[in-house]
Amino acid sequence: MRTLFIALLLFATNAFADKTLQCERYTVKEGEAFKQDRTIFTFTFSADKQSVIYKKISGPEWFMPSGSVLLPIWRSRDGLRVVVSWLNSDYEKIDTVWHPVHVLDIDFKKPRYEMETYGGFADFDEVIYSPWKQECMRTD
Repeated sequence: MRTLFIALLLFATNAFADKTLQCERYTVKEGEAFKQDRTIFTFTFSADKQSVIYKKISGPEWFMPSGSVLLPIWRSRDGLRVVVSWLNSDYEKIDTVWHPVHVLDIDFKKPRYEMETYGGFADFDEVIYSPWKQECMRTD
């Protein structure tokens, strides 16, 4: 009985604890061995606030500003995977903003994320090759 209580307590603590994924996004040019255009950032899922916070640690800016709050569309029962959205209010105001809607699928169990964009002028163009690579790890 005591073992069951401890197991339930650990599960409950883990289910409601903040989860942080640290990722880096970079390119590697042909014939070179080092990462370029490298941005390191975190996604922190706060179970009590029901949101994910994006924070840039170093490198060039990504598509959203550091400190952005991403609102969940869906989350898994175990709380280790969440789909969030972010709307860029600068779309159609600034020429370098190509997409108004960003949807991210963030997986804290197998450290990774996927991103899709919607509503932009280039969204129906076929992407033949993306030079971007990414790596993620849990830090909590």
